[in-house]
Amino acid sequence: MKSKRELSLKNGFSLQWHITERCNWNCSHCYRDRGYNELSIDQLYRIFLQFIQFLDTFKIPPQIARLNLTGGEVFLRDDFIVFLKRIYKYNDRYRLKILTNGSLLNDEKVEMLKTLGVDAVQLSVEGMESVNDRIRGKGTFEQIVNTIEILNKNDIPVLVSVTLAKYNLKEIPQLIDFFIKLEVRRIGIRRLVPIGKNQKRLIDDMISPLEQRDFYRLRHALAKENYACGSNTKQPTFNSLCCEDGVFFQEEELVSQYDNRTIPLCGVLSNRILTVLPNGDVLPCRRLPIVLGNVLKKSLLEIWFTSELLSRIRNPENLSSVCRNCEYFELCRGGARCVSYGYFGKLDAPDPQCWKLFEQLPPDAFKVCS
Repeated sequence: MKSKRELSLKNGFSLQWHITERCNWNCSHCYRDRGYNELSIDQLYRIFLQFIQFLDTFKIPPQIARLNLTGGEVFLRDDFIVFLKRIYKYNDRYRLKILTNGSLLNDEKVEMLKTLGVDAVQLSVEGMESVNDRIRGKGTFEQIVNTIEILNKNDIPVLVSVTLAKYNLKEIPQLIDFFIKLEVRRIGIRRLVPIGKNQKRLIDDMISPLEQRDFYRLRHALAKENYACGSNTKQPTFNSLCCEDGVFFQEEELVSQYDNRTIPLCGVLSNRILTVLPNGDVLPCRRLPIVLGNVLKKSLLEIWFTSELLSRIRNPENLSSVCRNCEYFELCRGGARCVSYGYFGKLDAPDPQCWKLFEQLPPDAFKVCS
């Protein structure tokens, strides 16, 4: 077993900032569950300066400081480019990523993003064309592919995010192959988090714990095959782990083969993320929808240091005893807090896709968590 990892801002810091809740797509699995009043561009700028103050206070170097701007659909805000121009002078302080559905991007806008120092653009895909379009709308897969080609032409790195579910599990090898050929920089295969207005549908779409384990093994096997065929990295870009993948530590043989042994824990537990919503509400993470405060009333730093709820969430000793007594606890830390909270509605619950505890998704939260 590896030694206990220090939880500190040495892991870096990411602010995920939703500056609008408006969207021009109506994805059937969307977790948006209410509307928000948008803040003015002057209010956005004042919040942005709080982010800069946060980086200054902790002396976070730019290579591990991240500002992720998203929505809704960010390009529905007519003043979004104006905002990017206003913060441009600070761009050497962090890495700037934009999360978008890509439908409103064209050559002119992408050229502007390049000029304004955008480091990467992330697009979400739900599967190959038929699966994706069933969830995101007819023609959306083609739009995403066209946007990738425009971004590639302008040398802006493209990240593709895929949410793993029953409906696309068998398509993962095909998806990886497809997007590798499109030369995307990274393919992030994320776990499904059952929150928001479509929570019940999302729970129905979750794969079982054993399927989750088999997915990790499959992805690793594909990575080894890719490496054998001439990749210059031991772990190809699609095999990188995400913040909700703590349960992966049970696969000790696979973990030992990673070049980078510092595989990320839950971003909340490892002190490296906060989320700001369009009205200024602050969450531990967008997929852990618990309001800690509002940046129009308290600064990011004040919320970071004074939120009792955030301190409670960060403390692994508050997790279920079935996790704390596990041999993998110091590394896994109970798995994905967001998945556990979405599924059980409790912050101290174990990860419902932990195959050490469950073969199938547990039907009774009380028996598991009591």
